[in-house]
Amino acid sequence: MDSQTLVAVGVTAAAVIIVSMTASRFFKAAQATEPPSLTPASFPEPPDYVKRLASELPDSVVFPRDTDEFQQVLGRYWNQINRETLPVCVVRAKTAEELSVVVKHLKSEFAERNNPRGQSLFAIRSGGANPACGLSGVENGVLLDLSLLSDVVFSEDGSRVDVGPGAYWIDVCQKAEERGLAVVGGRSAPVGVGGSTLQGGMSFYSPKRGFVCSNVISYEVVLADGSIVTASADQHPDLWRALKGGGGNFGIVTRFTIPAFPAGKMWTASLLSPGFRAATSLTAFHDYGKNATSGEPGAFDENAAPVILAFVYLTKVGLSLCSTALAYTESESKAWPEHFRKSPFKSIWCLHKAIKQKPPSQEIKAFGDMSPAGSRNVYTTTTIKHDFKTLQDVYTIWREAIPSIKHVENSKFVLVLQLLLPQWLNKGDPNILGLEDCKDALVVIEIVSDWKDPKDDDLVRATARCCIEKMEQVSEANGASHPFRFQNYAAEWQRPVEGFGTENVRFMQGVSAKYDPDGLFQTGSARGFKLDASDKTAK
Repeated sequence: MDSQTLVAVGVTAAAVIIVSMTASRFFKAAQATEPPSLTPASFPEPPDYVKRLASELPDSVVFPRDTDEFQQVLGRYWNQINRETLPVCVVRAKTAEELSVVVKHLKSEFAERNNPRGQSLFAIRSGGANPACGLSGVENGVLLDLSLLSDVVFSEDGSRVDVGPGAYWIDVCQKAEERGLAVVGGRSAPVGVGGSTLQGGMSFYSPKRGFVCSNVISYEVVLADGSIVTASADQHPDLWRALKGGGGNFGIVTRFTIPAFPAGKMWTASLLSPGFRAATSLTAFHDYGKNATSGEPGAFDENAAPVILAFVYLTKVGLSLCSTALAYTESESKAWPEHFRKSPFKSIWCLHKAIKQKPPSQEIKAFGDMSPAGSRNVYTTTTIKHDFKTLQDVYTIWREAIPSIKHVENSKFVLVLQLLLPQWLNKGDPNILGLEDCKDALVVIEIVSDWKDPKDDDLVRATARCCIEKMEQVSEANGASHPFRFQNYAAEWQRPVEGFGTENVRFMQGVSAKYDPDGLFQTGSARGFKLDASDKTAK
């Protein structure tokens, strides 16, 4: 392979890597692969409760017989696998009031069924970006699609913005930039607002302001009885805190109010190296994190976005590459900021290096443009303390897994390392993630893969899971394990709620019992990371 071809392949791979690193799962309808072909005759008559719902909201319920619109709605899922989970109907509420009507119908049916655990009556979907299988889908149930709740409205003084759960962060970011502002939101083009915020969320601005969930001023929520309430520090403060990482366990959020703040262009660097230089990149990543927590002047800089290192194997060409993504949120030029100029990343030998100064929305859009929807995907995650031997072991486990999937056609198999620093984990409002006493630098590990052929589903997903389980075993043996699991990257089989800790789980269970005593959002919507999965933790 000549050097030009190698660089071209590498640049494309790097874009894919960085997208996966930052949970970039947005897609454009024009790029989307069509869901399975549907015909009206292939679906049974809807149940009576769905007919009653459709009669009350005729303009908001979409049935499979509405083939084109139904397929379009399914096409909003980023992961092709999720498009193959077919609901009995889709409800596209336009207002919180309409959604209240829907919830009342579901609650009535839920009570009549005495709904058994594990048989979902409904599912909730905001942007459809999370690749976990079935997390926001339901077989033969009602899919609540929040895509029409997508308004982005700034306050008159520009200090805050009301955002619907169906909006995408790219829209919020672009509208903020028109006013010379920014928000703490998703980093890719764009991750949806609803799921990313409720599950935690990381931002370019997290080192200055904390997790995305810790920056929500208030929530408008439809509760299990259909009532619409505001949760804030002054109104329903227990619900307000539980929503900061607690996911969809307490109600349906129909509006987030978040702060906006003055901001300009940011500096970004994408550093691409050949796979045989992996040890150098891994050492630079470790040394940077070690120095950042040293307490030395300038070692931590709140304008330095979370550093991300990724290793990718491309089955099509049998090529391994490593990519480092850096960003600095206050940039006056394309020159390396002093913080990163003094870091070990500056001296990494690269096949390709892209240094830019741009508005954040352009960086977000660039990532998303390289992340078309329609592939079959798996994401799974774990977390370790920032220990060099464990980082080396994690990389070795990933490398040793490659022979298992190298025959899978047109696949990418990716290991992502993302650095979390204790200086910022608890900035913003108190959340529910269980990191309030964390004093260690952490590394969020992610195994990512995509492929095209359904026959490879079991193999690739099993390989990813095996990798994560081996990494957890080795981190435990090295004394570097940590219970935190970043929900935004978790697979459907994982239990991130357990990592929140006994006290936080009990708190959330109490909030659930108070606002949803019959358990509509625990057993009526059985998918997702539910509180009952952590009963053993809470005892």
